[in-house]
Amino acid sequence: MSDAVTLSVCIITYNHAKFIRQALDSVLMQKVDFPWEIIIADDCSTDGTREIIIEYQKQHPQLIRLILQEKNVGPALNWLELISTPSAKYIAYLEGDDYWIDSLKLQKQISFLELNPDCAFCYTNAFVMRDDNPNPTELFLTSPAPSIHSFNLILKRGKVAPSCTIIYRRSAAPNPWPQWLKDIFHGDLAFHGLIGLKGSFGYLDMATGVYRVHVSSRINSSKNEIAKSENFLKLMDHLNEASGRKYSREINFHRADHLEFLALENLKEKNWGNFLRLIFKSIRYEPIRGIPELRRGFYRFRKALVNPKLSSQISYAKK
Repeated sequence: MSDAVTLSVCIITYNHAKFIRQALDSVLMQKVDFPWEIIIADDCSTDGTREIIIEYQKQHPQLIRLILQEKNVGPALNWLELISTPSAKYIAYLEGDDYWIDSLKLQKQISFLELNPDCAFCYTNAFVMRDDNPNPTELFLTSPAPSIHSFNLILKRGKVAPSCTIIYRRSAAPNPWPQWLKDIFHGDLAFHGLIGLKGSFGYLDMATGVYRVHVSSRINSSKNEIAKSENFLKLMDHLNEASGRKYSREINFHRADHLEFLALENLKEKNWGNFLRLIFKSIRYEPIRGIPELRRGFYRFRKALVNPKLSSQISYAKK
């Protein structure tokens, strides 16, 4: 089917029974003047999601096709299979708990991409819906972006495009997608960076979707934050290599930021060796920002040396 279509709408889902009908109805309301299809990848849901998407597929057999995982493969592998399946010119992306609010969303973005062949990627703003607020008024992006910009802007502002609004050229996607993606926590940023190697980003200053934020996804322990920062540094290495250091200035800024965070976490635990190793790495990327933290670390280290109680608590990290 997808060989003859202009756009594939890729929907990823897992245990979204409460939300998937709203997502699918928002896609089916789209008014377009080009051939298109909907591909839904379900990661072996157990809450009735699978039965719902099969119901919709039977109602729209010429429009909807399904990827039904036989066992739970995890979000990364399910996502990789989903976005590797289409052969349409353009690919739109939607998660099963988000939805669209503009019936002309697809038409507007495809028209923009057709008029701007140097753009690899088009997105809009979106409303944010939190579990405790069923009437979203908060915008995902609080300040508009230029209508055409590079991935560097995404790195500078530190915020990706709302995933529920993304449409990109399939020709701009890696083929195949790198396997390291399955081990990366910050998948949206990795996706943006890889697509951004092949062209500019187009932004339409309007809200066309609703992005849900669940309470459980906002609970972060210190241990989780440390793991996320360590994983983020791996992502920066991958993007730097993939881009031929095209984004090195912005990447180095973020490297320094996360290295500083990890250094300060080690400082809290009096892991002096790790603190010094990490803060010196941070200074290498952003000298001005790292030096004050180095001074603070030396001050605390000196206090530990002259205070027997404190010095007995010093632990040195293994090399």
